[in-house]
Amino acid sequence: MSLATAPTSPLPHRVTVVGGGFAGLYAARNLGIDPEPRLAQIDQIYCGGDPALAARLADGMGADYLLEGTPRACEPTVFDGSPYWALAYEDGRLRIWRLVGAPPVGARGP
Repeated sequence: MSLATAPTSPLPHRVTVVGGGFAGLYAARNLGIDPEPRLAQIDQIYCGGDPALAARLADGMGADYLLEGTPRACEPTVFDGSPYWALAYEDGRLRIWRLVGAPPVGARGP
């Protein structure tokens, strides 16, 4: 059992695993949290090319919104036109998408 999941854990209810650069990842690992699965999910959301899968993953992470962009150079997932994402805000190059639903497991979206 890791410190983050122990019944008497002194950690707050939610621990940010991604963010803070090297220091954030170092702190997460020292708390017994493996950030790699979450980083892989984020990569799949932004670079996987499937807005339905992105919706399922975001929903599983408890995310309601996401900033358009990519964590690395890749062919980005296109959220425009997907029934699972609605454009919530746009100002110049900044676009924020709102999750409006997630497909059932196994479904692939447009």
